[in-house]
Amino acid sequence: NGVIGFTRLLSKTTLDTKQRDFVETIKKSAGSLLRIVDDILDFSQLESGKLVLNHEPFKLRECVETAVALWAPQAHARHLELVSMVYSDVPDHLVGDETRIIQILNNLIGNAVKFTDQGEIVVRVMLEEDDEHRISVSFAVSDTGIGIPLGEQQRLFVAFDQGSATTNRLFGGTGLGLSICHSLATAMHGHVNVSSRVGEGSVFRVTVRLDRDPDAPPPRQVKPLNRRVLLIEPHNLSRIALENALTDLGLAVDEATGLASSDLSRYALVALGCSDEERRVEECLAQLGELRAVHRMPVIALVSSSEEELLSRFTAAGANYCLSKPLQHRHLMESVRGCLRTGNIALYSGRQQPSATVRDGNAVDLEHLLRDKVCLAADDHPINLQLITHLLRDMGAKVLAAEDGDEAVELARDNVIDMAFLDIHMPRMNGLEAARRILALDPDRPVPIVALTADAAEKNQREITRAGIHRYLIKPVSDDDLHQAVRELLSGHSPARFVKAATHGIPRRDWPVRDEAQALRISGGSINIAAKLFNELCAELPATLATMRETFERRDWSELWQLAHRLHGAAAVCGVPALYHALNDLQPAVTLEDEPTVSVLIDHVEKAAQRVLESSA
Repeated sequence: NGVIGFTRLLSKTTLDTKQRDFVETIKKSAGSLLRIVDDILDFSQLESGKLVLNHEPFKLRECVETAVALWAPQAHARHLELVSMVYSDVPDHLVGDETRIIQILNNLIGNAVKFTDQGEIVVRVMLEEDDEHRISVSFAVSDTGIGIPLGEQQRLFVAFDQGSATTNRLFGGTGLGLSICHSLATAMHGHVNVSSRVGEGSVFRVTVRLDRDPDAPPPRQVKPLNRRVLLIEPHNLSRIALENALTDLGLAVDEATGLASSDLSRYALVALGCSDEERRVEECLAQLGELRAVHRMPVIALVSSSEEELLSRFTAAGANYCLSKPLQHRHLMESVRGCLRTGNIALYSGRQQPSATVRDGNAVDLEHLLRDKVCLAADDHPINLQLITHLLRDMGAKVLAAEDGDEAVELARDNVIDMAFLDIHMPRMNGLEAARRILALDPDRPVPIVALTADAAEKNQREITRAGIHRYLIKPVSDDDLHQAVRELLSGHSPARFVKAATHGIPRRDWPVRDEAQALRISGGSINIAAKLFNELCAELPATLATMRETFERRDWSELWQLAHRLHGAAAVCGVPALYHALNDLQPAVTLEDEPTVSVLIDHVEKAAQRVLESSA
């Protein structure tokens, strides 16, 4: 942990080129060692039978998209085409362990990227068996890599076996990844197999049994939009995947290899696919220029790259939207909607769009839920303050932001506010006292107040209620919880009650380092906000951890609790479950001044934090 943390600090200092190369080598080596330790811990749990699988509802397509997106930058760096195809007959709303399915896919896709120098990697998800309550799903990852000799294929799923000595020398690793996949598949009443030919590539297939979600919404009926799209995509499998995705949005799709043979007057927009090969990039940019300047056609550029510089070239050339392949359906839907201005096209996964919802038969436009309302937001942590400000502005509110209770009361005194959102634990003046003073400013017109807290202890619930606060939410606050609280306050029907963040029942030791789906939910679906919050958390972690350790050495329990609580609040909104729950465990022990327990738990926090930092490298 110290190696990774201080290497990150060292990388921020002034270094010459050679020194920076040395630091990067140390960082990568330490990261590899951390991954090896994680594999060994997972394997030991599986071997001892102590691993408890989660059994919670999840959306399969979002699960697959998350795993594929994690490996897209590495695939792009090796100039590989990464394609994801979930077949249309596979149910989306299932019950099982989403985290472990992502872990299986990470292992399979990671191996495919590692052992493939050119060509493509394709992730296919297919329905194998189906009955009323359970289904059998297969996840197949194929590559055009080096292939595996028949004699070595049976050894792949044996722990600590890495195949041939040549493979071991070239690619390294522990030899545990496929063994873990095999054990997880077995725990899910499934199996793993491989087919491969040397020099041609491999196909790894994992089959698992999952339950149908009994509370799943009815299957979505695709409504034709009577709009036609021209899809230009040179890669065959990517073209098939893109055609299916566009068709699923209700669009009619025609395929072409170029513009010369196309009658563009028939089309509402053009989806222009491109690899990162420089020759192909120049061709696509030329086509894009013609489409925008001559034909004035809306264009969505679909590029096999994660490089911001390359993507920005397409935006600068006039693309209405530029998306990195493989696509996430939500991004494609938003881009199509932006080009066509057709209103609210539902996602393939059936997720409700944030622009509108229906409740009690009345349409409520969330973008205008707080229109012309002035909202006060107060939180001493800048990450939390940014998030709540973003969510409120998305509902149309004008937001006054305060960094502590004193500033919140001052803003309430100088402005007419319609609603207040106060963090409970703030320096100088806490949220409870701030709420009392704000309510006392105009007793005849009490301002509706929502308390935001990461501490759900019963004692604190009573204190919040006694302070006259109308509603309180437990961090991490989702946009859905916030929308519901706002509606209740606007309607005048809001009994004081807690809304706790969902925990999904994962055993304590099995919380994932990152949960990007959770981060997106918390940020209201904004990838940019989620990324910004996560990056700011990573930037402050090294200094905060060092201060926490120094405070513990001084046995300054009050200051340590404040530091832990503040970091806990930041972790709550950034989709880092392992760190969030490590801090959740630490705070009660600090309150009790339980020195031996705090000593252990602060180590857990540091380890969880270092893994967060490693995941961002």
